[in-house]
Amino acid sequence: MGVSTGRVQYLPIFLDRLNTVKSFVAEFSNKYDRLDGIVCSAGINSSGDPDKDVFAVNFTAHFYLCSLLMDVLRKSGSSESPSRVITLSSAMHVAIPISNSTLVPWGDNTASYSRSKLALHMMANYINKHESNNVVGIAVNPGAVNSSIWRGSSSLVQTVSSLLFLTSSQGAQPSVFAMTSHDIVEQQDEFIYVTPYVPCFRCCLKSRTTTTFSCHLFRRGLLLLSNFIEATFGRCLYDSAHWGEASRVACDSKEIDHLWSFALSKIENI
Repeated sequence: MGVSTGRVQYLPIFLDRLNTVKSFVAEFSNKYDRLDGIVCSAGINSSGDPDKDVFAVNFTAHFYLCSLLMDVLRKSGSSESPSRVITLSSAMHVAIPISNSTLVPWGDNTASYSRSKLALHMMANYINKHESNNVVGIAVNPGAVNSSIWRGSSSLVQTVSSLLFLTSSQGAQPSVFAMTSHDIVEQQDEFIYVTPYVPCFRCCLKSRTTTTFSCHLFRRGLLLLSNFIEATFGRCLYDSAHWGEASRVACDSKEIDHLWSFALSKIENI
């Protein structure tokens, strides 16, 4: 059933300036005392704005925003109808290599886009694991989307994206599902991940608790292959919203806690 009435209000926020995040929350708190959900969907890559800190814009600002809004999210939700924190991850979260013992070096600026998407994924997992039933965290993969994020890319990349990738409307569907569907509340998985594609190799990817490092590498290889197939044939595989399979590191409690400590250190003096 469609919605024929509603009201939209614009409040400015610039995610490359953390002081505006604080100002946004102050203005929001003066106007509203309820928040049923937030979609952390803003983002850039280096081709779109090479002068910006991609990790800070994509992850740190969203982390700071949600930390300031967490009290109102907790008060607004209930176990029957929890408030929702939707974080826009990406298939690219799998691109961060893993080792058998070393934690992800979050201070490393290489592959900052992929790191930011892994961090957003882990942020949703942390919320879903540590918050009460009043708040649920959901990581979303919008898919390979022909959006303005490619505006600074070469003409070849823009042509390929226009021919192969999902439309912006299709890419938004997993976020809409994550925010509105009652299936999210009934999902019993500790970590929730939604994608727009019919899953590839699901029977091989289902288990995250493989016992050996070689199994971890094999699973990561399958995920990378699955992501390539989805990007290339995504319009054929598109089906609104499906439960997805994340990388092992995105669901590792030790890694998640390590990220949380790093993120708190980045905002503690703001």
